[in-house]
Amino acid sequence: MSLLRLLTNSKVMAAEDLLTPESVWLALMTVPAAKGSVWTDAWLAAFALTQGVKLVSFDSGMRRWAELQPEVLSRTSGVNRS
Repeated sequence: MSLLRLLTNSKVMAAEDLLTPESVWLALMTVPAAKGSVWTDAWLAAFALTQGVKLVSFDSGMRRWAELQPEVLSRTSGVNRS
């Protein structure tokens, strides 16, 4: 995770164009939990991190990347069941 912190820290990275979704995605995929179908989650996380936006999802697995700080909704929140 330390590589991800370096890649997403603008004080460390000299040029903003070095911080691409691809570079962050590769860093996210180095954690042991990142395998198989997790690559799509890692891509969404990388895009959110590089664009400075908050990721909102029903997938609690997005919490595996602490730097992301996702908003995870419950499946029943906001559902009107009559």
